[in-house]
Amino acid sequence: MAVSKEQVWFLRHEGHGVAIVRAANFEQATVAAAKFWGVRWGEVAAGIEVERKKPLLNNICARCGKMFQGGREILCPPCERKQREEDAEQVRIKRMIRERYKQEARMMRKGAADEEGRGAEVDA
Repeated sequence: MAVSKEQVWFLRHEGHGVAIVRAANFEQATVAAAKFWGVRWGEVAAGIEVERKKPLLNNICARCGKMFQGGREILCPPCERKQREEDAEQVRIKRMIRERYKQEARMMRKGAADEEGRGAEVDA
């Protein structure tokens, strides 16, 4: 029986959260992570960081270490659900922060424009 060269990769991207994928090397892992996140590989390749990697053990969850009947799956069903929920929450929080930043920037621009307009009226 041949030994698999695949490993379990925990890859993180600032805008997408953590992807847990199986691959033989980093390049294949980044492609698998992009597919997991549902984006093109070129959009995320530069921002991917390796959180950790582990040897691949069949039918053992990479997250909790419990045995399960999963075939080629990396995570047991409860851990898979939990990982998806955590990723969705991270994305939601980052979007909320980004929207708040944009809103504050618009308010600052509007305030600066109002101040410029008032100054022109007083000087005239």
